[in-house]
Amino acid sequence: MEQGHWDEMCTHFRPVQTGDMRGFVALDAATGKMLAAQVFCLITGRATGQAVQTHSLVLDRRPLFYGWVDFLQHYAFNVLGVSVVYGLVPADNKRAIAINRKMGALETGRIPNGDAPGVDLIVMSLQAEDRRHGR
Repeated sequence: MEQGHWDEMCTHFRPVQTGDMRGFVALDAATGKMLAAQVFCLITGRATGQAVQTHSLVLDRRPLFYGWVDFLQHYAFNVLGVSVVYGLVPADNKRAIAINRKMGALETGRIPNGDAPGVDLIVMSLQAEDRRHGR
């Protein structure tokens, strides 16, 4: 992921940049425009057997139909070698919650008013053995 892609992600939400981050983007082949981006923040700085938090940005739904979810799960579990992926999803983002559930992620906690007053953050986790894609 290039700095320009990171900068564009930051115009949509505020992911926290850490020392051990990895990610990838989907670009429109004709225009070079970013369609989606995925960032993984390794929790301990060592990937093997550890957890990773992910930030997702989907600006265009096309990558979802062309292997994005398969690649996301393959990258997390097979390339990074983590055993669990988790993310924080605003409770009012029904589409993101549905996509996470379709991938096999479960709600494992809530942070009351974590996104905004009256809007909880849902902690969603996906264990390697529960994944539905990217084997």
